[in-house]
Amino acid sequence: MRWMGTLLIVVAGCSFSGPGGGASNPDGMVGDGADGAPTCTSWSPIARHVVPCDLPVTPGPAWMVTSNSTFDTTDGSVSGGNPPPSTVVNQGSGVSLRVISVGSFEVAPGATLRVIGSQPLLVLSWSTIQVAGIIEVGSIRAGATVEKGAGADRSGCSAAGNGTGNSNGGGGGGGGYRLGGGAGGNGSNGSPGVGGGSISAPMDVYGGCAGGRGAGGGGAGGAGGSSGGAIQLTAKTSITIASTGRINAGGAGGRGAQSNGGGGGGGSGGFIGLDAPMVTVESNAVLAANGGGGGTGCKSQSGPDGSNGSLVITRAPGGPAAVCMGPTAGGGGGAFVTSGSSMEMQGEVGGSSSNDSGAGGGGGVGYILAWASAGMLQFQGTSSPALQQP
Repeated sequence: MRWMGTLLIVVAGCSFSGPGGGASNPDGMVGDGADGAPTCTSWSPIARHVVPCDLPVTPGPAWMVTSNSTFDTTDGSVSGGNPPPSTVVNQGSGVSLRVISVGSFEVAPGATLRVIGSQPLLVLSWSTIQVAGIIEVGSIRAGATVEKGAGADRSGCSAAGNGTGNSNGGGGGGGGYRLGGGAGGNGSNGSPGVGGGSISAPMDVYGGCAGGRGAGGGGAGGAGGSSGGAIQLTAKTSITIASTGRINAGGAGGRGAQSNGGGGGGGSGGFIGLDAPMVTVESNAVLAANGGGGGTGCKSQSGPDGSNGSLVITRAPGGPAAVCMGPTAGGGGGAFVTSGSSMEMQGEVGGSSSNDSGAGGGGGVGYILAWASAGMLQFQGTSSPALQQP
């Protein structure tokens, strides 16, 4: 979807000052506080997720991501280099948040920053943010293994239900976030899990909600997919998502049924936030927080997994039906498919069977939010689901 809009809010300036500027003084100002420490004037980001001057960390220099690397919010480490300064703060919801504080932030063309870990991430730049490469904060299923995006599978969800039944049971429900997940499918000997419910736009930064597990059969039922994680980009002056820029917070696909069990539900999409006086999303840039597809319901063998939510405006497919005996296909994940139709952003219901296992439901979409000053949101890119201004 292509969308443009504005928000009337004024942002004050803020800066640390210290002798000689540099890493502790990204604005290059001079002057000390009474105790020789850097001083800070008031900068209040529009979204107010954090108060920059209250952070117990001195801003670092520019953070430039020029090659593929991984940042782990659990301990603040980064692969292949020195980590930028960061700290952990507790949000009003009780969800802790890893905050990176730097002079500026850039992801170069051709580079991918993978963000994993137990906490959502907020990158706080005291000047500009430029994304010309890829930021990947989605959860990714590869067979039985799932690598979770930062802050995925948060608590406090309107939880997706697990399928029930001892053999040929029901599929798990898809996780919900901005919109609900799809219900699992009925099996011949069990009931489906309900889809997770929708949650209103968050005041804090947190990831989405996991899919439910399919019912057990001769073996374990298919595991639910993890949700997309969460990233907030906050800059003092401007954020630009270049034409080559991509940010993905997709949910993981549900696991296919295992030996007469039900398929797992897909995880919901996660959270992408942009906050600066000027926010530009250029033509061909892509922001996505799509749900994962549900796993296949399958008889006598392991069924295919649902697909992960990705950087496209199409549903992540549920696990296909064609490879199983008496199969049921998983529900597709939520995505912005038809303009103006919110139903298209919900996860699809998993397939049902009168003589086999039920499939998992698809996960619903997450949130993509932007805060900017009046007339300073320029959006010409692609967003799935639709970008919103709170």
